[in-house]
Amino acid sequence: MTDTTHNSKHVMHTLKKEIMTEQALEQALSYTDLTENTDSKIGKHAIKSLLDDLITSLASLPANPVPCTQIIRLSPITSVANNFDRLKFPIDNPGRSSTYTRYVTEDTVLRAHVTAMVPPSLDSLSKEQPNDALLVFPGLAYRRDVSDKTHSGVFHQVDIWRITKGKKYTRTDLMQLVNLIFNTLMPGYEPIVYEADHPYTLDGIEVYVDAGGQMIEILEAGLAHPEVLKESGLNPEEYTGLALGAGLDRILMVRKQLPDIRLIRAKDERIQKQMTNLESYTSVSSMPPISRDISYSTMNDYSEEDVSESIRLALGDEVNLLEEVKILNQTSYNDLPDIAKERLGIEPSQKNVLVRVVLRSLDQTLTKEYANNLLDKVYIQINQGKGGYLNT
Repeated sequence: MTDTTHNSKHVMHTLKKEIMTEQALEQALSYTDLTENTDSKIGKHAIKSLLDDLITSLASLPANPVPCTQIIRLSPITSVANNFDRLKFPIDNPGRSSTYTRYVTEDTVLRAHVTAMVPPSLDSLSKEQPNDALLVFPGLAYRRDVSDKTHSGVFHQVDIWRITKGKKYTRTDLMQLVNLIFNTLMPGYEPIVYEADHPYTLDGIEVYVDAGGQMIEILEAGLAHPEVLKESGLNPEEYTGLALGAGLDRILMVRKQLPDIRLIRAKDERIQKQMTNLESYTSVSSMPPISRDISYSTMNDYSEEDVSESIRLALGDEVNLLEEVKILNQTSYNDLPDIAKERLGIEPSQKNVLVRVVLRSLDQTLTKEYANNLLDKVYIQINQGKGGYLNT
């Protein structure tokens, strides 16, 4: 549920639907879901510890008795209907574009949020017609996103939905759930609550914390939208619900004061051991970055998210070396001098982009030769013109 659409800073793009390559799909699905993973040699990952703490806390919810918690995990490949339509996302919502969402086929996607598991689960629930149900949806979400120290294209989320017959849930009930989960996941922090609209809830809120002067969203919540319940066969005159979603990677970064999201999946055993607890992170090394500016040609509708996705794909197994992608300048075909057009081999439908790619290993020094070989692959992947240059 959390962070289901792109950041508001983004400009509205023409909705497009580019299908993932088999290579891109394989790379995305290669990520381990740490909410269910325990490495016997290293220990339980802190992401799993956060989830376990959350599930344990649900026993404190007001009810007599509290319904048995159902942990639901479904395939990460889901229908466009479950990811968007049945959650009441408008047809022109920018999040539907392949700029942000990874399309497997015309009608299926890698889920952009774990909330995509909710509609088919409510369908099953409607066949049972329970008096009270408590559903937890943990897992990975997949999004085409920018590349920097706080964003990743694959990340962990968890949703909690409570569906009850014969009770009309209110904001008071919602805040009881929010406070319980927030205090469990963020002990010692003060919640900062804002009103917010979500297509699949009513009376929605977002909850932030102040982490060293930076506002970080921790969770979103709201009353389950009656139309979402109705479409699954749950009569909204009889049933109401509470919905909450949290981003586990983001919570872990705040709790452990992680300076880089890549640390969550680091291969260095010194780092891995620190990922088995919720104590503050202690740096094991500070490796120097290698930064290169690449000038290339691409289609006019390609965004920073598109570029980051292409670079991640080009890096393949070395994607964990990617620290940041930053667009420095964009120039349209018409604004380029003739000599630049000739050198770039650019077409009228394209633009010239200058992008900075920053590579840094978490545990060893990169050689210039190795970094340049990787950046050659990046250039070949992202350049759609007949020329261009790689500034090394």
